[in-house]
Parts: sequence; structure tokens; C-alpha cells
Amino acid sequence: MPVRVRIVALGHSVREVEVGSASVEEALRLTGFSLAGLEVYVWRSGKKSSPPLEDGDIITIVPAGGIRGEATIKAAGHVWRVHQNDADPFPSNLHAHCLDRPETVDLYTGNVYDAQTRTCIRRMRPKDLEKIWGYLPQRLHRQASGG
Repeated sequence: MPVRVRIVALGHSVREVEVGSASVEEALRLTGFSLAGLEVYVWRSGKKSSPPLEDGDIITIVPAGGIRGEATIKAAGHVWRVHQNDADPFPSNLHAHCLDRPETVDLYTGNVYDAQTRTCIRRMRPKDLEKIWGYLPQRLHRQASGG
């Protein structure tokens, strides 16, 4: 039975695909991604999961070794700060803190949480989430290299 999953890829569009075999490899092949130099994660209901894929899963693709440095990005009408090695991994290992509101966004799922109560208050629009992901590579690379 085919399953529909969403792929969030660093620097690429957010895409939804339908896969017949429920395999990560098939989902990536359908979108033209090569696994060389990438780490792939499967998220189910906001938590890291593992294959086989299920309807609604989110597959995230990041550079092998993760993202280094820090970046401040304006998206969704707010200013967000993403930085490596955040002491608080809530809501995910890669998330952004809103600098003008007490909010945190999970960069894998797009869920926005109240930073104080840790409850999900809304979902970031895919185009805003894509803007953050698309901005991270060059911005973090420049800051990490001292540029």
C-alpha cells in the first residue's frame, strides 16, 4: 500500500511524494537525491523514528556531520536564531529560537512551540520553513569559517 511522506531537504524545496515500498531510498530516488555526504532522518509524530515509512512521516536530509555555527534568519515575520550544540535539544536537535517572542520551531517538522509551556501552538508554513533551511548552508558556512 503506498504511503505519502514529506521530504525536507537542506537548500531544496519541501516536497511530498507517494512511495509504494515505504522505503526511504525510494522516496529519495523519486526526488532525485543521492545519499552521498548526507544524513537522513525519519520523523513520525514529531519524534525520530525508523523505516518502514508510514503516511505522514517526514524525511529530513542534512549534510553529514550536521550544521556548524550559528545563523540569525528572518522568516515568517519573526527573527529566528539557529545554532549548533544548543544546550536544550527541545523540540528537536535542530531547532530555532524566536528572538522577538518566546517561541521555538522544530526545523524538521515545522511545529512552533511556546518556549515556556512547551506546547505546540501552530505550524510554520512550508515556504517559511524552506526559507530557513535554504538560508542555513551559506550563512552557517560563512560564520563557521570566520567570514
